[in-house]
Amino acid sequence: MDIPLSLLNALETEDIEEYLEYLKLYEHEGKELMNNERALKRKLSALRVFYAYLNKNGKIEHNPVANVTMPKIHSKAIVRMEPNEIADFLDNVEFGTKLTEQQKKHHEKNKKRDLALMTLMLGTGIRVTECVGLDINDVDFESCRIKVMRKGGSEAYVYFGDEAGMALSDYIQERIHIEGKPGHENALFLSSQRLRLGVRSVENMVKKYSIGTAPLKKITPHKNILAPRISAQNISQPRIRRTKSQEYAQHNIA
Repeated sequence: MDIPLSLLNALETEDIEEYLEYLKLYEHEGKELMNNERALKRKLSALRVFYAYLNKNGKIEHNPVANVTMPKIHSKAIVRMEPNEIADFLDNVEFGTKLTEQQKKHHEKNKKRDLALMTLMLGTGIRVTECVGLDINDVDFESCRIKVMRKGGSEAYVYFGDEAGMALSDYIQERIHIEGKPGHENALFLSSQRLRLGVRSVENMVKKYSIGTAPLKKITPHKNILAPRISAQNISQPRIRRTKSQEYAQHNIA
């Protein structure tokens, strides 16, 4: 549909503001549609560019969009797990107690990898990209630390605790017998296809294990439970006792 320039020129700032208000909740072809703050901001940005072009080229006499205030983006509250939820989450990763029957069929094969990855992220607060970017030789059991590649390409050492250390040790003893595909031979965490595990796979992993332990919370490995550094004191006492009762040295690779 062609819109005459005279109509565009007749619009006032109030008309644009009413249009944005309408877009928050409207009906189209019998369906109710909504736009959040980010969507409204994108639409207003498009209108600003469009009207600025018309005004610059003398197609219209004034720009009604110029004075419209850009929608403010309100940050969402960070969703975090409580200490007891974290313990249940790790138990679910380790034992698969709250997985579906279909998920349990694949759990045994990957549980050591998943537990090592999750305890490492929970215990250190490293980013998902940093975690999946780890190579086997980035793990230093003697100093209980890993070497990660930070944003911008700088390297940093991050220290891990006993529980992460044992989980990593158990997994690496399994991992060294798996040959990664060409280009992925040194990756610490491998997928079932023997490729370096990707960010999306970790997101799906967290979703799978958290649904049964925190069903009312939308948990992701970004800026949620896996973002802050969580010390052993924040993990429930049963897990601490289970961890301390095992000999860490016996799990280390010589």
